[in-house]
Amino acid sequence: MEVTMKGTEKKWISYLWLIIRLYAGWQFLTAGWGKLGSPAWIGDKAPAGITGFLKNGIALASQPHAVQPWYGAFLAHVALPAAGVFSYVIPFGEFLAGAGMILGCFTSVAVAGAAFMNLNYMMAGSISTNPQLYTLEMILLIALLTGSPVYAIGVDRFLIPYLKSRYPFQERKRPGMIRPGAGGGSVVTHS
Repeated sequence: MEVTMKGTEKKWISYLWLIIRLYAGWQFLTAGWGKLGSPAWIGDKAPAGITGFLKNGIALASQPHAVQPWYGAFLAHVALPAAGVFSYVIPFGEFLAGAGMILGCFTSVAVAGAAFMNLNYMMAGSISTNPQLYTLEMILLIALLTGSPVYAIGVDRFLIPYLKSRYPFQERKRPGMIRPGAGGGSVVTHS
């Protein structure tokens, strides 16, 4: 059984998704822009901005219920030695995720990237607006996965059909895959 929305319902929900995308996107765009203009993140003082953040997360790992010890070890042994790389990846990632959500361009990638960054910020002990943004991004991801028109008002509305026509993706048939059959039934394929 396929659930479909009527035209007015699609339009209404598209505006709701747009408002959530604009809010979360603006938060990321401005955070990324601020870091892109900061010498502590990108410039002569880099990676001072991220080093302080990482050291705080490592310190919180020794406190109960703050940062998980395994994540503290990740921060100390992977992220801190690569602080110079993360000092550039994070500002550009935040800016691009924000721009993608605002424009509705590569929306699923932008939302997934933003959610991944928020999750890591929270795991490193930074609360702020991260839980709120993470929740909104997870709602958007679930909506995207269920076929809701998250990007109906955005660049993806035109970009995705263009890419599908230019680079046709064919569904791969896998053994035991259930696919809709003629007459409303389902057909189990066996290769």
